[in-house]
Amino acid sequence: VFKNFAKRIEEVKNKLKELRSETDQTAKSSEKMKSAFSSFKSTLASLGIMMGVTQLVQFAKSAVETASSIAEIQNVLDTVFRVKINGVLHDSAEDVSRWANECSSAFGLTTLSAKRFASTFGAMLSASDVDFDYIDEMSMKLTQLAGDLGSFYNISTEEAFTKLQSGLSGMVQPLRELGISMTVANLEAFALSRGINVAWNEMSQADQQILRYNYIMQQTAMT
Repeated sequence: VFKNFAKRIEEVKNKLKELRSETDQTAKSSEKMKSAFSSFKSTLASLGIMMGVTQLVQFAKSAVETASSIAEIQNVLDTVFRVKINGVLHDSAEDVSRWANECSSAFGLTTLSAKRFASTFGAMLSASDVDFDYIDEMSMKLTQLAGDLGSFYNISTEEAFTKLQSGLSGMVQPLRELGISMTVANLEAFALSRGINVAWNEMSQADQQILRYNYIMQQTAMT
């Protein structure tokens, strides 16, 4: 009996040690967290920014989400602009990424928006079988145009991007609101003015997409 009792006492002691150790670790973590928040608040205060604990948590969460978005968009950009065709690697991802990092602000865009817009345009052009050698330049120019249209028409760059995306998809109304009428008749007339005497329905999907692109660029040349 005494042996069993002593054994139980020893077990209780061990459990208490484990609990004390966990409590110490929790306390240390809590102190580290307090210290981190205090240090962070001091840094923000030096910049004239005051935040409470709740605000700091929200700020940190937002920062993590933004970092995640950046990583996701970069992954999409790499996928769109780095492809292997017939065993040959075509890679312009680094050029497009550098362009977005260095030039986006000049068009009223954030780097994240520039990468997202360019990747979306690139994916659309690629899906239409446009020659890969043209996709990066076309995507960057369309992205720049989204910034220019936003500024010229006093609309958000997101709205301008959506209208351009719709236009490339063959939708007439969104760009018509900006005075750009992309009817088949207008596109055929534009093609004819460039020496292309081919009916719209006889063009390949890639040719139609390139014609839309050039028509949009011509119609917005004054913006």
